[in-house]
Order: sequence, then structure tokens, then C-alpha cells
Amino acid sequence: MFRHAALFAPALLALAVAAPQAVADRYRTTQTDYGGVGLLQTPTARFAEEGAFRFNATRVSPYSRYSISVTPVPWLEGTLRYSALTNRLYSQYEEYSGDQSYKDKAVDAKLRLYQESRWLPQIALGFVDVGGTGLFSSEYLVASKRFHDLDFSLGIGWGY
Repeated sequence: MFRHAALFAPALLALAVAAPQAVADRYRTTQTDYGGVGLLQTPTARFAEEGAFRFNATRVSPYSRYSISVTPVPWLEGTLRYSALTNRLYSQYEEYSGDQSYKDKAVDAKLRLYQESRWLPQIALGFVDVGGTGLFSSEYLVASKRFHDLDFSLGIGWGY
């Protein structure tokens, strides 16, 4: 019986060595304040893993944001967002608003235009608040390039 176990030893050793490398090859992504992959309030050209479903809640005065982001395919990210603006009344008529703050709903989308290669960065085009009130409406083009453990992003945005 020990003789058969010795046959599997090289395979087990290979798995033990490959497993940490597989984890190191996968990078972790963070959510922006608006939902979607990025850092703080800046989107990147990175995407969550295919099939990812994320819920996000942030509070950056005067905004409270709640979002759901999905990555159905590796090149598309969609976000549904609900925001409360505490420095603005729900209606232009104070007697109608009471103590209720203004609410905003939005739909965002990000598309990968080019997947990162050895020399060129990953490039994505994003649309913020394409469906909703348009209060935070904007578009952006961003490139992200990884150098070992560092990930750099450079982009341009217009709109809000």
C-alpha cells in the first residue's frame, strides 16, 4: 500500500508548489465609492472575476451610496446604484419634503476594449449613470498596467 502512495507523491508535491502560485497569479479587486472595480472614487480598467456579484455601501458626506455590481462576462461590468444626498431636500418644496433627503438611482456600465498583454495595458471604457436621473452622469477611458506587485492606472473622464 505504501508503494502506491509513493506514486502519488510527485503529484502532491506539484500541487503543493502550484497552489500558492495560482493564488499569487490572481489579484484582488476593490470597489469604488460608486460601486464597480476601482479605488476610492476612481475606476480602473480592472474587472472582478467572471460571475462576481458584489454589494457595496459607502458614506462620504453628504452622500450615502448603496450599489450592486455584477461581472457576467470577463469584459463587462454593470452596476446598479442608489444614493441619498443629505445636503439636498427630496423636493423643491420644503413642506412636501419634510425631513426626507434627495434620492438618486443610477445604472453604470464598463466595457473592456483591450486585454492587458506583456507590453500594453488593459483598456476600458466606462459610462456612469447612463440609466437614471443623470445627476452623476459621466464617461471615462482608463488604462491599467501591472508591473509585478504594482498596478498603475491612467485615465481621462468627462462629465460629473
